Amino acid sequence: MGHPYFYYEEGKKIAITRDADGRVIKLDDSNPYGCGTNYSFVYDEKGNISSLSGKDGFTYECNSTLHYDKDNYLEKSIIKGTDVEYESITEENYTYTQMDEFGNWIERRVDILMKIAEEGAKPVNKKFKQIEKREILYY
Repeated sequence: MGHPYFYYEEGKKIAITRDADGRVIKLDDSNPYGCGTNYSFVYDEKGNISSLSGKDGFTYECNSTLHYDKDNYLEKSIIKGTDVEYESITEENYTYTQMDEFGNWIERRVDILMKIAEEGAKPVNKKFKQIEKREILYY
């Protein structure tokens, strides 16, 4: 979730706020000049992150909503972002293609639709497909 203008001050600790269950509800590494990253997280009744909002750098802001299927796998995310010269809405739809013996996904397809409106230009729709793979090491 980094922004191109993100600057991390060496040795600075990130301020983390947790709820009564120990989950991170706020992350903040802003500096006195207003630059940095801060995010707030909201959880659903199953403990999944259902929405997050934040700011990276001086200008980028986003609001995301996450939706899960009946088996508690991420099904869809919608990210609305704004920056100085553009606004975007990104919808990501997840299809799980391989699971391991413990029921954790190790491969999924992501269908991405981006709607980008740059200042002074005609809005553009872009479609992408990607495969995400991960290897899980169990101890």
